[in-house]
Amino acid sequence: MSLKILLWGTGSQARLIAAMIKEQQLGEIVGVFDEASDDIFPETGHIPLQTVEELHALVQQVTHFSIGVGGHYGFARHMIANTLRRQGLTGLDVIHSTAYLDPSCELGDGLLVMPSVTVNKFVEIGPDTTLNTGATIDHESRIGAGCHIMGAAALAGRVTIEDFVTIGTNATILPDVTIGRGAYVGAGAVVTRDVGENMVVAGVPAKPIKEASHPVRDAILTALDTQSSETRPLT
Repeated sequence: MSLKILLWGTGSQARLIAAMIKEQQLGEIVGVFDEASDDIFPETGHIPLQTVEELHALVQQVTHFSIGVGGHYGFARHMIANTLRRQGLTGLDVIHSTAYLDPSCELGDGLLVMPSVTVNKFVEIGPDTTLNTGATIDHESRIGAGCHIMGAAALAGRVTIEDFVTIGTNATILPDVTIGRGAYVGAGAVVTRDVGENMVVAGVPAKPIKEASHPVRDAILTALDTQSSETRPLT
């Protein structure tokens, strides 16, 4: 039976996801949700749904979801995904046919794995994480939820990437290094020592630049606090 899929978003990430779903015949995209766009989504021809009521109706028609939120917005991606999980949906793993993930790996759902990614033995990857084009993850590494390992980034063995971390394009993380929750590693950086939570590092070797700001995360947390006494699902 073909999977029925909700696609969240209409930007570049969503277009790539839609194309991969179609190419690999993973299922049918029943509807697209994007409250910020009413332009026809070119990959499927859908007019994006924009209201909570429309989203409620769509959730009743689908079994799986994929979140087209890229960049360094891993926290937002994970929070949206968890909202949909609470409605009984399952995160769709969208994995390109040229990617290699060793069978020994432990994988969360809602993953997006782009072409030519290599994941070696005994790796753990949390839900709602993106491994972008050509990234390599070596043995026994651990990657948390809502992370983005950008194109051609290389993680050596036994690296730990905590939740909501962004590793920039072509960055290298040396063995046994830990990157703290919410940190950002700049493009081309070589990380030789642990990075603290919410730190931005760059350079060769990588050095701290500043503490990362997370306006989207902060806005989501504020909204959740505001709604904590209300009963409005899917918001």
